[in-house]
Amino acid sequence: MFKTTDFKISKPMFAVNPAAWSAGDRAGTVGSGTDSVAAVWFQRKRTAYNGPLRTAAHGGYLNFWLRGAAPVDAIDALSKAGQHQYTAHCQARWDGSNLWCLEDEETRAEYKTLLVPMLEAYPAIPDGYSGWWHFG
Repeated sequence: MFKTTDFKISKPMFAVNPAAWSAGDRAGTVGSGTDSVAAVWFQRKRTAYNGPLRTAAHGGYLNFWLRGAAPVDAIDALSKAGQHQYTAHCQARWDGSNLWCLEDEETRAEYKTLLVPMLEAYPAIPDGYSGWWHFG
């Protein structure tokens, strides 16, 4: 992944919370593993056929599979460009009027607290997050 300050809605770009990084199991210091990190991103979507595009704030996590030496932290893991595959998992989405989240009420409230101000400050990165990260 590459880090940039130039946000583009046309590319999948993520802001990550380095403190919420989980390293996958690795045998020794060289091997492979699946890491995950909490992430937020924006996405535009049509609400109906030929309807207007709406921007929504998403929250969830990135899973990525790494090969080679074990990273020392989340930023090191994300910086290993071209050495991993990733999957973004959406846990919550705020479109300005509706919150979609299949988690318990406490988690829903946490996501709403994060995503509502994030969408209002579009395209700013929430406090505690590092970004924008993209895959070139």
